[in-house]
Order: sequence, then C-alpha cells, then structure tokens
Amino acid sequence: MFTAREMMFGYKDTFEYFQCRSCGCVQISEIPKDLGKHYSEEYYSIRGSLTKMHALKKFLVAKKVTSVVFDKGLIGKVIFRFHPPNAALIALKGAHINIDSKLLEVGSGTGSLLYKLKIAGFRHLIGVDPFVKEDIVYSPNCIIVKGTIHDINGNFDLILFDHSFEHIPDQLETLMSVQKLLDDKGSCIIRMPTVSSYAYEHYGPNWVQLDPPRHLFIHSINSLKLLLEKAHLKLVNTVYDSTKFQFWGSEQYQRDIPLNSPKSYSVNPNESIFSEKDMNKYTEWSRELNEKKQGDQAIFYIEKQ
Repeated sequence: MFTAREMMFGYKDTFEYFQCRSCGCVQISEIPKDLGKHYSEEYYSIRGSLTKMHALKKFLVAKKVTSVVFDKGLIGKVIFRFHPPNAALIALKGAHINIDSKLLEVGSGTGSLLYKLKIAGFRHLIGVDPFVKEDIVYSPNCIIVKGTIHDINGNFDLILFDHSFEHIPDQLETLMSVQKLLDDKGSCIIRMPTVSSYAYEHYGPNWVQLDPPRHLFIHSINSLKLLLEKAHLKLVNTVYDSTKFQFWGSEQYQRDIPLNSPKSYSVNPNESIFSEKDMNKYTEWSRELNEKKQGDQAIFYIEKQ
C-alpha cells in the first residue's frame, strides 16, 4: 500500500493505491464517490468547442490527418515540420484503416480526435464518454454519446482507448464489450501508461502518470495480457511512445509543483525549474527507454483470439 496526491489541479488530496504481487497491476484501493469533481471543465479531454475552426485550419487539419494515417500528401508532411502530429493519429496508422472504417473511441471527451478525422473525410465515427455534459452531434456520421461502451451497439473495425482505459472501473466488462463490438478482422488500440517502466520504479508515488484519483488501474504488461485473455482478446503488438513528460512531470511532483501551477513547464516554460538542456536530456532518455521497452506508456494493438 502507498498514498499519492492529486497533483494535476493541485488539490493535493491523498489516495491509497496498492500493487498486486501476482500480476503487477497498480490500482486505487477505493474509487472516490465524488470522482466527477476531478473531471471539471478544465480537464484536458473535455475542453472547449471544436466547431469554430475556420476554413483554412480545417483544410490543414485534413491534410495533416491524411498524411499521418495514410502516409500520403506533401502538404501534411510540410506541416509536421512546424506542428508534430497528435500521437493518437500516429497510433491509428498501425491499424490499417480507411475512410469507410467504422471507428469507436471510448473516453473521447468532446471528440477532438474524431472531429479531425471527420474533417479528413472519415464517414463512421462514434465517441463515448461519461463525463461530457450531453450527447454531441457534429454531423450524422460523427457523434459523441454521453455514457459508457456498454451503451453502444453496432460493429466496429477499430475501437480506440486513447489514455482512457486506465480511467475505467469495470475493466474486464469493458474488454468483453470490446470483444462483442469488434469486427472479427478488426482491431482495438489502447494507449496508456504502464507500471512496467523505469519512471514508475524510479518515482513511485510521484510518477506523473499515476495521476490520482483519475487513474484507477495502471497495468503491467503481464496484467494486461492476463486481462485480455479473460476477455478472449490477444495482444499482437506493442509500441512504446513515452515522452519527456515522464521526467519533467515527475520531477515537478517531487518538488511539490502541480501540473497546472504557474511554475509548471506546461503552463510557463520560461518560469519552470527546467533548462533547455534538461528537456533535451529528458527527450533523449525517453527515446532510449522506448527502445529498451521501459518507457512509461505504450500503444497496445489488440485483436480477437
């Protein structure tokens, strides 16, 4: 057992976690009754309106999506030089989808990723999230449902959890719904942090991706495989994509600096405790850890057994 603090917003409430000695999964001892408090409108996945995007930006977004997901288009590749692509888009590239593929994103927030895919021409997009205020209809083919995966019907070529699976309380039941909704030739992508990493071993309760109390389960590689097997799913590929965030975020927490503090690197880099040299070092360390399969997050590609 150990305790860890809420440090994204700086509430600094403490929460108890434990690690299974058998499978290595780290989980919260008791899910807070007021969990919704920690998903306020400030939370990154449910911010703002997407529909105010002007025509030029929509054009550039479409080119960027096409270039990442389908690896074509010169304009999108030029844009990358100035604006690196969203990591979730890069993950989609490994799923071999097309604009007619049926996509479900679980824990979509207000649907930022799906809206970008819609702009790029994707025709069958559904998101689901329990913390949005109400259903959102961007178009008949791009809808965000207030609810959980258990409220969704249909058949999907791809089901995506982009740093949302660790927030879900009923893990096995959720994967069983994935198994039911997924096409026989479809795939599921789970992007999430993992305790099978240097950052967790080094920083412990101050590891930035522990993220109490929002992260309810943080899997080891072993615990994920065991859970997938129970749901008649299998892990077919793992791509580590950790970033310098695992270092600077955790170093801040050790120094009692919340993620949203005015002193945080994410809020005001020039006022943070880090130099450009520090950031370059953290970037290089992250690359090395990913190569060694010790990064603190990964893209897990999953199929039916």
